[in-house]
Amino acid sequence: MCDQDDEVILPSPYWVSYPEQIKLSGAVPVIVSCDETTNFKITPEKLAEVITPKTKAVVITSPNNPTGSVYSENELKALGNVLKDYSEIFIISDEIYDQFVYEGKHISLPLIFPELLNRTIITNGFSKVFAMTGWRLGYIAAPSDIAEAIASFQSHATGSPSTISQYAGISALNGFDKSMVEEYKKRRDILVDGLNQIEGIQCTKPNGAFYAFPNVSQFFGTMFEDQQIIDAETFCHLLLEKQHVSAVPGTAFGEPNNIRLNFAIPKDLITEALKRINNFTTQLAVKV
Repeated sequence: MCDQDDEVILPSPYWVSYPEQIKLSGAVPVIVSCDETTNFKITPEKLAEVITPKTKAVVITSPNNPTGSVYSENELKALGNVLKDYSEIFIISDEIYDQFVYEGKHISLPLIFPELLNRTIITNGFSKVFAMTGWRLGYIAAPSDIAEAIASFQSHATGSPSTISQYAGISALNGFDKSMVEEYKKRRDILVDGLNQIEGIQCTKPNGAFYAFPNVSQFFGTMFEDQQIIDAETFCHLLLEKQHVSAVPGTAFGEPNNIRLNFAIPKDLITEALKRINNFTTQLAVKV
């Protein structure tokens, strides 16, 4: 889709590979920062501001990794109203967490704007919803000319998925266990409610996926023993070293004030992790 120096609009926070994949195509990622004030979602106003004659595509991820934010039907309508006037702009819709929505339902943009169907590329796969990470199986839904170009490129870039993986994918599509959505919702509530009870941490409740993305910037500048926490990387490094709790710095996703925590683990481990995070933060001295 992209030629050299074309622009691809990428709301931040984003999945870590997206900026580099855009660069590999020769295009330029146009990062649009989205924070807690919009629940980490791009607004139609922000979208319209960054569209230029060089814009070739926009990436929309719902539910989002790392934030868990989900675009509502009204929010997608607002974005669609902007994009429908730009016939040359493609929409790349990452929907790999589509079954994990805890309030409301997942909605795909072309369902609201059928006129956008011929320039929308939906990406999905089996590793998240079906916990099939080792099967390396994904798929797209796209206009036929784009799908053919993708197939031509992929046939020279990587091997095709095995027959076993494809049959496993068919079985997964025919047998999704919806009870896991309710189970993950309970885990989400334990983690997010617990995080918001820790002084200095603010965490927006994610409506999808299985990640929490708390803001820990209140601790930047504090001291742990003789080490100063200067950023999210330092916070995560010390949290792992001192309390054995693993978190990913938000910097990797384009948001330096936050960290990502995964709640796809048993509830007792979530509770224990919260205790350890609280133990860690209460030991942080006043900012220097």
